[in-house]
This record gives sequence, structure tokens and C-alpha cells, in this order.
Amino acid sequence: MIILSILFFVTAILYSSVGFGGGSTYLALLFIWGLPYYIFPIIALCCNIIVVSGNCFNYIKAGNLNLKLLIPYLIGSIPLAFIGGSLPIEKKIFEILLFLVLTIAGTLLLFNFRSYDNKEESYRKVPIVISILIGGVLGFISGVIGIGGGIFLSPILFLIRASKPKHIVTVASVFILINSLSGIIGQLTKNVVLNEIQNYWFLLLAVLIGGQIGNFLNLKIFPTRILALVTACLVIFAFQDNLVFFYSPTEIVKDPVPVGQRIRVGGLVEEGSVVSKGDGLTTHFRITDLSEAVAVTYTGILPSLFREGQGVIVQGYLHSSRKFMADEVLAKHDENYMPPEVAEALKKSGQWKENRD
Repeated sequence: MIILSILFFVTAILYSSVGFGGGSTYLALLFIWGLPYYIFPIIALCCNIIVVSGNCFNYIKAGNLNLKLLIPYLIGSIPLAFIGGSLPIEKKIFEILLFLVLTIAGTLLLFNFRSYDNKEESYRKVPIVISILIGGVLGFISGVIGIGGGIFLSPILFLIRASKPKHIVTVASVFILINSLSGIIGQLTKNVVLNEIQNYWFLLLAVLIGGQIGNFLNLKIFPTRILALVTACLVIFAFQDNLVFFYSPTEIVKDPVPVGQRIRVGGLVEEGSVVSKGDGLTTHFRITDLSEAVAVTYTGILPSLFREGQGVIVQGYLHSSRKFMADEVLAKHDENYMPPEVAEALKKSGQWKENRD
């Protein structure tokens, strides 16, 4: 965790110097380190608050806060950030949303939206309803994922030329601050999050120190495109293991995949194939699509619904021995539900029965 704390520290320095919270990078780092996904949002939101607080104070002190511009966005974002934060969300759905949000955030950092005519007559007024809707969408995303929303709001305001650049930067920073607070309150309604957050205080301390250094240095020459490159690299690295393809046992036998390539295999746990080793954690079994079968070895605690004749999906890689080494086993969550990928594999085998399960 020392390395992760150092990376959080550096991230805080860089993002605080350009007026953003850094939520996108914190989230990517948390994903890479394999921490529990349900703790991602509250850690990132707390880090956002720590980093942007100093910026908000400095911007407001300089008289750059445009309340007329800010308030409509907050009207939409505050309640929906709370709702988003309080919603329970499954791991796979969270990962998909996280991937999309981080990809868009990294892309937006590539563009320079701040260079336009600074004359007041060139500013455009956005209808209040539209502002509230935009704030609501960004607020909900913030609560669910843990990204402050300023990285999206800022380009929008610059594109429509809503105000002076210094006003937009201030509005984005205050938006991140208040949005993150609302999201945190929503996240804290989940008991599991409340119990876990205290275990990661060292990350928040690293961000606190880094954020203050970044505010002090005020690295205006630091290009946001470098941040975009960093974010893009982190997203690719973080999600490369999730870009895995699904295979049926028949497909693996007839057209072998390369050894070591991460894939998913789905089918039924073959009757009479489950064998547990003496350590109580290692289990050998076979997955079949009723046409071919693949031998699987898994070390860990199996899902409670795992059993012979059960539909499962395993994720891992083929060993040189042609055995499948699984690091994740997914059994169906409901007694009457067959994972769709498993059902499709069984249908392709030509031996699917509609009344199965």
C-alpha cells in the first residue's frame, strides 16, 4: 500500500495544480490494486474534496465565483449524487460504467476548451432546465462511480461559452466539492462502506499532503494533455484483464486458444467431476456443454450455489497442460436462472433442452 499511497500523493499534486480533483486517476489506481470495488467511490470522492478545497478557497477569495452560473447545476446534482451514492450496484455493472467514465474523462482532457474570445458579449446563457438536467446527470454519475463531475462540467461550460474562463474553473471546482459531499453522504448509507473506509486513511493523508503542495506550486505550465495520457494508460492497464472473450468447451477443444490468454469458459459442472484437495481450497472439476468438456482447477472459496449439474462461468487461462486455471468462478444467482452465455454455449452444442433448470 506504500506504492499506492505515493501514487495518490503524486496524483493529488498534479490535479490540484490544474483545478481538478483527480477522481478518474484515483479510481483507475484503486482498480489496478484490486481493492474492493464498493469502496472505490467513497475513497475517490473524499480525495476530490481534499484536493479541490484549497482551490475553491483561493478562487472564491479572488472573487471568481459566479453563483448565478453554478446554482442551477447544483440543484440537479446534489439530490442525484446522493441517490447515486446510496444505490447498491453489482461489480460487473460498476466496472462497465467505470470503464466508460474513465475513457470519456481521459478523452476530454486531450482538448483545450479554454481558448476563446474573452469578451462578455460572446457568452451564451444556458436555459435553467438544461443546466439542472446536466447537473443531475453528472451528479448521479458522481455518486455511483466516485468522480467529482468537474472534469465533465468544465468542458461543457467552455464549449457553450457560459462565462469567463476564470469563472468556469471556479464553478467546476465548487461543483466537484459539493457534488462529492453529497455523493459521500449517499455512500455512507451503505453499512459495508462505512465499516471499510477507516482502513484506507493513509490514502486520504497522502492526498491531503499532495493537494496542499499542488496548490502551493500552482503548476500552470503543466499541460492537461499529460494528465489525459496518464489517465488513458491507467485505463488500458486497469481494464486489459477485463477484455476477455467467452468460449464454450467445444470451441476450446476444436480451436484451442493460446496458453496463458485470459478467457471465460461457460457450461455445466459435469456430474461426478468435482474433487476437492486436502487443503480445503483447491477444487478440480470439469465444465461441459454436453458435447465436450474442459478440466478446471480453482483455488479459493466457491460460490454457495456451485454444484454438479449447475451452470457456471469461470475466468482464467489455459495452462500448458491444457487444464484451465480459474481465478474466478461465477455461479447463477437464482435457482431458476441460467447465465445467458452458458445457455448460448449449450444451444450451440445442439443438446440444449428448453426445460432445463
